[in-house]
Amino acid sequence: METKHTQGPWKRGRSNSAGNMEVTGGGKSIACVYTPNWGYDAPTCNYEAAANANLIASAPELLEALEKQAAFLLLAAEHDDWGGNFMIKYHEACAAIAKARGEA
Repeated sequence: METKHTQGPWKRGRSNSAGNMEVTGGGKSIACVYTPNWGYDAPTCNYEAAANANLIASAPELLEALEKQAAFLLLAAEHDDWGGNFMIKYHEACAAIAKARGEA
């Protein structure tokens, strides 16, 4: 399937003076994670912004891994003797992939 998003790897940058975190990919800025209430609770907000930026930065790798797992789950579902558990997990993975691609 054609990739529409910026190719990975994506990386989290440092926070700016407002505590916001930049995420870069392909040599350009692709996201800025806003830090709410920066002046009131700076350490807590900065940790939360960093965690959110790390999650965003890992998105291409997570999507690729989930696509591979979905293919495995479909294969396993064809030989499923456990009452459809693999097919249920396959559909859950497909729903998450569709959401990541903007198709859901």
